Amino acid sequence: MPQEVKTRPLNRLQSMYALRAEVDKMYQAGEEAGAEGKPVAWVMLEGWANAILNAMDIITVFPENYSSLCAAQKLAGPFLERAETEGYPTHLCGYARACVGYSARMVELDGRIPPEAPAGGMPRPTLLVASGEVCDARFKWFQSLGRYFDAPVWTLESPSPNARESLTPGTYERNVHFLVNEIRQFVIFLAKITGKKMKWDSFFLRETALIPSTVSAGILTSFARLIQVQCTPVISGVSCPRRYIEVRLTQPLSSKDTRKCITK
Repeated sequence: MPQEVKTRPLNRLQSMYALRAEVDKMYQAGEEAGAEGKPVAWVMLEGWANAILNAMDIITVFPENYSSLCAAQKLAGPFLERAETEGYPTHLCGYARACVGYSARMVELDGRIPPEAPAGGMPRPTLLVASGEVCDARFKWFQSLGRYFDAPVWTLESPSPNARESLTPGTYERNVHFLVNEIRQFVIFLAKITGKKMKWDSFFLRETALIPSTVSAGILTSFARLIQVQCTPVISGVSCPRRYIEVRLTQPLSSKDTRKCITK
């Protein structure tokens, strides 16, 4: 007689429920945007592009996150198998394979979200925002997706000097110069796709607080220099954008703070 296997209840953190609600909200917003014909970007997790995309009214979803969601719900198997039938080897990153399999299935359905997709699925992307950081698979992964969807791909690049190079005089300034140009070109790319101009005032007042505190000082400085060119902020006596970003990341401003952006 087979023995009964006892299962132990999972002790979940209470914060998990609030986080899951936010994740569901993100995918719901993406699904609604896709249905309404609004631009949707599939974005890699890298820290700062999301703030720019939001300021330009582009809805963002994150395939890496979605692949892990499929795996957590034990629904990634069919997408992984589909990636294999598309010719992708099994030793490739599981996140990438699940996403490629999902994309192939979506193309098979003429761009519709697969009915078996958990959490409402990801809508067909208008554009793809990749990253050259962390691992090589990320760089080629979104190039492959671009072929499935015939969607434009932008790969975000940022300097990654080693410890010795970081101490070399002039390295920090060169990195900032590189990032300022990278951000500016990224904004131009988005403007061509959407036909809209960057809302620097919206970015300054709403999005800078959402930039994670883990991003490098070089990225913060680059944003500060770009914002200083675009608008003159007057916020609680803080007139320097660089200082404002630092304040927003360390000491969030209350609703009582005066917020005004005077566009040049």
